[in-house]
Amino acid sequence: MKTVLTQADWVRIQELFDASVDLPPELRAAYLMEACTDRPDLRTRVEALIRSVGGDDLIGAAVREAAQDVDNRFLPSPGDRIGAYEITRTIGRGGMGVVYEAFRADDQYEKKLAIKLVGGGLLTRDLLPRFRAERQILANLEHP
Repeated sequence: MKTVLTQADWVRIQELFDASVDLPPELRAAYLMEACTDRPDLRTRVEALIRSVGGDDLIGAAVREAAQDVDNRFLPSPGDRIGAYEITRTIGRGGMGVVYEAFRADDQYEKKLAIKLVGGGLLTRDLLPRFRAERQILANLEHP
């Protein structure tokens, strides 16, 4: 039989969630056990909410891993070439893309540099001018 929640129940669930979501798991369990002695059904609901946003649920972890695998499948690896440049290593990853260390590999001249690849779909018409400005600023730098 399903439990019908009242408006007061939803308010209490919100309060319990807010009070417990950032606690370490061992403290959270004890807190919820004590706070919900009279309503274990609310504890169950709060725990489910925490799992859904906390990243420790199996489905969420599987989806994130699959998305990263798909994303990584299309990214270059050390030894791969982009035009005349050979990737030597990944320097860093961020919200907009990946930065690689590379070198000129066609024997025209020697130069070590960084290549930034923007994540698929992120280089929108609005972001393109920002990316070009960043490119020019970085092109003017001489840094190891």
